[in-house]
Amino acid sequence: MNNGVILCPKRSGSTFLQEALNSHPQIVCYDELFMNNKNIRQRRGQILFKTKSKENGMNIKNYIDWVNDQNPEKSTLFRLIYSHDSKYKVLNKIMDRNISVIHLTRENLLEKELSRATKGKELGEKVELDIGTTLTQMRNEQKSNDQYRKKLKKYDNKIEIHYEDMIGNTEGKQEEIEKYGAFNILSNQVTYLNEKVGKQICKLLNVDYYPMWTHVSKRNPWNIENIIKNYDQVKEKLKHTEFSHLLKG
Repeated sequence: MNNGVILCPKRSGSTFLQEALNSHPQIVCYDELFMNNKNIRQRRGQILFKTKSKENGMNIKNYIDWVNDQNPEKSTLFRLIYSHDSKYKVLNKIMDRNISVIHLTRENLLEKELSRATKGKELGEKVELDIGTTLTQMRNEQKSNDQYRKKLKKYDNKIEIHYEDMIGNTEGKQEEIEKYGAFNILSNQVTYLNEKVGKQICKLLNVDYYPMWTHVSKRNPWNIENIIKNYDQVKEKLKHTEFSHLLKG
């Protein structure tokens, strides 16, 4: 069995992937170990270790050792968000030790910005996007994805998967699936990790393949044009950019 890390930007489906992996009998996946927000970490029940080597407590190397030693009979992973890596340079330590990397990205950057804009809103609540901010965020995200792809290019112990490819079959009442979208905890649905993606991950981690599933809810199950109040303005702006292929209609 190989230990690993989920490397990803925010709002990329990493919570869905983490919960799905934790349904596998030979895998355990931790949360964002290098999150520096003490209140959030306490709320999630995460272990609070200091990450700077000059501080009293565990440095990055010892932190990774501690995590990997907790479940010696299982493949152990944790989530590493781009911004946390930028601050602590965790990926360098990961690569030095040849730990498996699952690089998770979200290819539809417009839907990702919508996910960011609706965070904390009621499910299905319409929002207005600031076009300039949205475009800047999308370009920054694309740049970050490309930078990490470049860094990982010659690193063999990795795979890249996309948010859009993760969602497999959903079990639940059909009328609830149609109402809430692919998966939603409100309707107590079970959504499986796509079999092809699951087999890729199991091969990387050198574990047996098992179907993996989660109850984690989808943030915006409806068509983006029904959620973005100023969709026509957004569409007009983006159709003259490199993101025109993300528009519908």
